[in-house]
Parts: sequence; structure tokens; C-alpha cells
Amino acid sequence: MSKYAIGYIRVSSEEQITNYSLSNQEDKCKDFCKSNGYELLSIFREEGKSATTLNRPELINLLEYCRKNKGKVDACVIYKIDRLSRNTYDFLEIKRRLASCGVAVVSITEPTDDSPTGEFMETMMAAQARFDNALKSERTKEGMTKRLEAGLPTNPLPVGYKYQLGEDGKNHPVRDDPKFSLLQQAGYDYMTGIYNKVQIADILNKRGFTTKKNKSVCSQFISDFFANKFYKGVIYSKVRNQDYIGSYEKMFTEEEWYKIQQISKGNHLLAQPRKRNNPDFPLRHFTVCGKCGKPISGNWSKGRNNRYAYYRCLDHAPSIPVETFECEFVELLESIKPSKETVERFTEVLKAKYNDKYRELTKDVSTLNRQLEELKNEQRILVKKNLKGIYDDELFMERNEEIKDEIVIKQTRISESSIDKINIDTVCTFANHFINNISQTWRTADLDTKQRLQEIIFPEGVIYDFPGFRTATLSCLFNVLRESSESNEHLGWLTGLEPATSSSTERRSNQLSYNHRNLKILITEFSCILPINQVLLYYEFS
Repeated sequence: MSKYAIGYIRVSSEEQITNYSLSNQEDKCKDFCKSNGYELLSIFREEGKSATTLNRPELINLLEYCRKNKGKVDACVIYKIDRLSRNTYDFLEIKRRLASCGVAVVSITEPTDDSPTGEFMETMMAAQARFDNALKSERTKEGMTKRLEAGLPTNPLPVGYKYQLGEDGKNHPVRDDPKFSLLQQAGYDYMTGIYNKVQIADILNKRGFTTKKNKSVCSQFISDFFANKFYKGVIYSKVRNQDYIGSYEKMFTEEEWYKIQQISKGNHLLAQPRKRNNPDFPLRHFTVCGKCGKPISGNWSKGRNNRYAYYRCLDHAPSIPVETFECEFVELLESIKPSKETVERFTEVLKAKYNDKYRELTKDVSTLNRQLEELKNEQRILVKKNLKGIYDDELFMERNEEIKDEIVIKQTRISESSIDKINIDTVCTFANHFINNISQTWRTADLDTKQRLQEIIFPEGVIYDFPGFRTATLSCLFNVLRESSESNEHLGWLTGLEPATSSSTERRSNQLSYNHRNLKILITEFSCILPINQVLLYYEFS
């Protein structure tokens, strides 16, 4: 009488290269059935699935096959009991379901039969498989914890990083260029406050950056990028709900990361375009109605033969044609423009302060270079005396090491004190031209630049009184320049050079405190348009 069997073979991903490979198990099943008089009906192949769960596609198919062919299958042949399950209760449940269909579980490498001893051995072997699995899981968890404590991640790396085998035999995160450099530059661009997340995404796409799936980036990708603490050197373990300090190259320092988060939340001083942008109405929602305090809107109206653009308050008439409204705004810009002489004095002060600071920072370089040359000359003399036998080897080596250490110290100090001098005249000429032509710049600029200029000059917006713009609160930059036009002493207060006469002492004290407190904010805002932020690196204020 013929006997019929089915086979079940399984591997988890890490077992593919061991004796548990699918091909090896399949060959063993076929040999066993041939030697023991079984006709092999089918083999169910489970690839890369864990035996700790019953939710396995091929196992489910096997049980369904036995149910539909109840009484037609005599045995389920497996290479080893842990191929069927590594959980004692699951193994007994699978065996029960198979037995209800008249199918016996037969292990090729272990004793299995229906005797009490055989059942006991089966249960023990299933329990052993579960015990081995638990030990493996515990060792894995311990290894992951030690790896995290060493500052190494256990999960796939975010874009910009890749794994590289280190000398210690472990995989270490290293920068994956050019993606690392492109993302880092995007972060620096965002820190300027000039760009929003959509614009940063556009910049990355234009530079050829793609995600891990080779897709272009969107604003959501940028949000996730800025929220991922891995880029500031912190590894977060979701399983342990804990942060670990990473031992790999950071993309951003703690200070840079904090600045990115603050800008992302809107807590920053740099000018940003207002929302509800419309290139036809750059002053919409930036201007407030002087009668009711509500933002002034902009809209197109359809006439008999054409369409017309108007600014209007929703609660007050009349509507103002765009040309009229914006011409009045240009007149407002002209009215707050400082005199040419004032701007020239302001830029001269800036140049003088920059040059003084540059000299202060680099004054020690020449002295250090001279000392370095003396050390190298002493080293050359020392070598010659050692070769002539004047200094023995022990004395030579001792003094030579001392000189080497001193040379390294001098070179480090020279490197720290060396600063590339920028062309301050070119920068100030550009600043001078910009301030003197502020209204023309606004007229010809695109929407983003217009709105950024508006924010820089009038941080609290402007008020329209139907007709005409009310006197607005100016940024500290234009306050300083406007007041400088009225008083020749004012720029003296900026640098602390104004003589403290009895008539000016109290006024100087108040203004000096105000100006020094705001001048950094002033030029930080100004640097959204002008490349003078480098100047501030060397310009210190009290």
C-alpha cells in the first residue's frame, strides 16, 4: 500500500548560508521519502520567515492542503522540528491540526513517533528550539545595547550616511558624499532664514539630490530631515525610548541644530516673506487699515472691457488702484531714505571697525611666524651638533621632541589666528548703492525679495489711512541712519567716539545702550540682501 507525504522546508534570512538552506532541506526530504517508501506529493517552501509565529504563508497553505485532502496525506516530512516551529505551544497546535487530518509529523534528523517516549521527545525538542531562540534574542538585544552605548546605530542609516567596516570589525556610519554635503549645505542655507522648506527642497532638486529611492525631495522630506536628531550626533532608540550620543561625524553642531529648530518654529529674527503670496499684490496683508486695524486685501475687478487690480479694506471704501497704492508706498520708501552723506559715514564706520578688528585678530601672526622660524632653525642646529658628536643621542632626542611639540603649538596658534581678509570696500560699496536706491530696488524686485525688503524696513508692517501711509515703525537699521541724518554726532555713538560733553552725556548713555543692543540684529537682517554677514564675524559690540 502506498504512503503519501508532503514536505515543509523553511529558512530565516540569517540561515541561508548554513546547513538549513532550502536546497539542502529539499534534497534531504526527497531522499528520506524515497528511502522510507513515501510518495512525495508536494513541498512547501517558506523563505525568510521566522518560526516564532504561525502567520507564515506557506505554513497556512500546507494546513489548508491537508484539510482539503484529509485522509490522503500520511506524513508531513521536516528536516528538523525547529523548521516547523520554535515555540512549544505553536508546535503542539500545528501537530494537533495535522493529526486531525490524519497527518503525522516526521522529522528526518530527530526521533518522532506516536509512542509516549516519542511524544515526550518531540515536546522536549520543541522546547529546546524555543529556549535556543530566546537565548539568541537575548544575546542580540545585549549586543544592540552595547553597540548603542558605543555610539553606533543598530538601524538603517538616514540619507547622507553609509556603513563602512572599521578596524574594530564593526560597521561605522560615515558620510556618503555628495548626499552628505548637499544636505549639510541645505541646512546652512536654511539657517540664513532666507528660504522656507519648499524653497530648500527646490534647491536640493536643482543640485541633483535624490532620496534613497532615487526620488526628488519635497517639503515633507525637509521637515523630516530637520527633525532627525541623527544629523546632530544623537541616536534615538525607539525600543528603549532613549537617546545615545553618537560616535560618528555630525552633520550639524548642537548650536546649528538649535538654530534650525528655532527657525523651523518661526522663532527667529531674520526677515521672511509673509504668507498668502500673490505677485500682483505684494503689499496685501502687509498693510493694515488705519480705520479698523484689519489687513488690507487685494483683488481683481472686472470692468466692461478689461480687468483692474485694487487694494481694499473689506470693511471700508474706497478701493485704491494698485498703481496709486504702490506709488504712495514708493514715496514712503523715499521719505525714510537717509541722506547720501549719512550712508557714506555709516559705511566708513563699518570699514574702520572691520579693519581695526582684522588687525587685532591677526596682530600675533607675525610674532608667531618669527618664533616658529626660530624653533625650526634651532632644530637644524641641534641636528648638526648631534652629527658632530657635540650632543649625545639621548640629549638630542629629548630636546628634539620638545622642539617638535613647541612647533606644533605655534602652528596651531597661527592657523587659529589666520583669517582671510574680505574686500570690505566692495561690500560697503554694494551696501551704499542698495540703501541709496531702496525704492528702485523694491520696484524691480521679484515677489520674495519685495516682501523680504518690506519686513526688513518695516518689521511691524505699515498702516494706510485712505489716503496715504501713516508714519511707520522702522527697523533699527533705518532708525540709526535716519537719526544720523539729523545729527552728525549719532554715528559717533555707534563707535563710542563721541566726546562726552555735559550736554550730551545723558543722551549718549541712552542711545549707546540702544544702538549696541540692536546693531547685531540690524545687520543680521540686512545680510538677507547684502553679503556683509562675514563682516560681523570680526565686529564685536559691547
